[in-house]
Amino acid sequence: MTRSANRGLKLAEVKALRDLDFTVKEVADLLGISERTVYRLSREEVDAEWQESVTIIKRLVRTKEEQVASKALAMIEEKLPRAQFRELVGLYKVIRELQIGQAPAVANQINIDGERITFKISRGE
Repeated sequence: MTRSANRGLKLAEVKALRDLDFTVKEVADLLGISERTVYRLSREEVDAEWQESVTIIKRLVRTKEEQVASKALAMIEEKLPRAQFRELVGLYKVIRELQIGQAPAVANQINIDGERITFKISRGE
């Protein structure tokens, strides 16, 4: 891949992930670039030839998020009948914060039958 093609791909990746509300640090870690590079690329425009790549990347990430959420929901539904009240209250709070769109970086754990389920939700920076 040529240098300009590699740069175009990196720009498309950064734009797609930032559009999906990944933090600058998350994008930098995922792509193996500095946070400064992420900031710089975030301010640039994506060439028309790379715009389709941005759309494809977003679609792939959303699909993966849906798969993970589906698996987590299935696991929770399986464990839910054995959950204690305080565990359900903690889960309700996390879900409620997500619904109203005010979830800051949240980490919540519930223990059901000795198995720990951890929720980590992050929104923006």
